Amino acid sequence: MERFSKTEEEFEAFYDQDLHHLAEDLENERKTLVGSQRKLYVIISLLTVAVAAYVFFYAELKYLLVIPGLWLLYYMAVGQGRSRQFKQAEAELKERIKEELLTKIIHFMNEHFTYKPTHYIRANHFVDAHIFADEFDYYHGDDFVEGYVGDGDERTKVYFCEVTADKVVTYEHRKRVRRWREAAFQGLFFMADFNKDFQGLTTIVPKEKRRSWLSRFFTKRDEGILREMETMDLDFDKTFTVKTTDEIKARYILTPALKKRLMEFASQQRSNRSNAKYRKKEAVRQSLEQMDKHPIPKKYTKPLKRAKSYFSFLDGKMYFMLHTNQTHFESHIHQKVDKKMFMEYYKDINRAMQLVDDLNLNLRIWNK
Repeated sequence: MERFSKTEEEFEAFYDQDLHHLAEDLENERKTLVGSQRKLYVIISLLTVAVAAYVFFYAELKYLLVIPGLWLLYYMAVGQGRSRQFKQAEAELKERIKEELLTKIIHFMNEHFTYKPTHYIRANHFVDAHIFADEFDYYHGDDFVEGYVGDGDERTKVYFCEVTADKVVTYEHRKRVRRWREAAFQGLFFMADFNKDFQGLTTIVPKEKRRSWLSRFFTKRDEGILREMETMDLDFDKTFTVKTTDEIKARYILTPALKKRLMEFASQQRSNRSNAKYRKKEAVRQSLEQMDKHPIPKKYTKPLKRAKSYFSFLDGKMYFMLHTNQTHFESHIHQKVDKKMFMEYYKDINRAMQLVDDLNLNLRIWNK
C-alpha cells in the first residue's frame, strides 16, 4: 500500500534542504521587529525613571502626577500610531510564514494538496457529521487544505482545516443574566470520501467514564434514530461509544481491521506541548480579538493534555474531528521561527495523512 504520511526523518531532511534558509531570513525579520519595539519600551522606561528621580530629589512630590499625563500624551501623539504599525508588521510576518513556509510544508506532505490560509470547511459539513447537537452560535475556521491521495480510480478527495465552534451559554444569578461563548470544539476537522458505498449514519465518540462538560453538546436531535450498539470487541467498546441508524451497515463499515486502526490512531493522539506557551498566548489573543468583533465575550479554555478523536460515517462520507482546544497553525511574535515550530505544523498535518494511511481510504476494494 502506498504510504501518504511522512516520517520525522523525511521532514527533517526536507526542512534542512528547502526551508532552513527561508526560516532564518524570517527569524531575522522577527528579531528586528521585536528588538525595535523592545528598544522603544526601554527608552521610555528609562525616561520615566529619570523624570521620577528628578521630581523626587529636586521638586515637590505632587509633580509625580505629571508622569501619567506624559504617558497619555505620548500614547495619543505617537504611541497609538506606532502600536498600529507594529501590529500590521506582525500580521504581515505571520502571513509570510504561512505563504512562504507552511505552503511548502503542505506541498511536501502531498503535491496534490492546495492550501488556502483564510478559507475553511463550511458549517453545514460540520453539522452533517452529527457529532454535536444542531448548529453552533458561532463557527469559524482557517488554514483550509484540499486535495486528493491515490491515482486514477483509487483517487480519494480529502479536506481538512482548523475549526472553532462556540455555543452561547446563559447563566442567571441574583436576577442578573450573563452570556458568554464557550468552545464546544476547537481543533482539526477532516472529511473524505469513504471507500465503501453505504447509506445511513454511524458515529464513534470516546466513551465518557463520567458525564463531561463537552457531552452537553453531543447530538440530541438524533437520539430518536440512533441506537447504541456493541461491536463485540471488548477493547474497542471500552474506548468508544458507537451509535448507528442501522446495525448491519455499521458492522459492514467497522471491520476488525478498521476497528484496530481506529484504536491505534486514537491512542496515539496527544495535544502538542513543546510550543504550548506560545499557543496559549495566541489563543488568548484571538479570544480578545473576537471579543472586539462579537457582542458576547468568549471564555478561554485550556488546551487538552490528551486530544480526543471523533469519527462519523454518513452516506459514503467519513468525518474526523480531533478536539484539542488549541490553535494549530498560528505563530506568535515572541516564538522563534525555527525547525521546532515547523515540526509542530508537520505533526498536525501528518495526523490527517496518517488517517488516510490507517483507514486505507484510497483502497477501493469495496468499489463504490
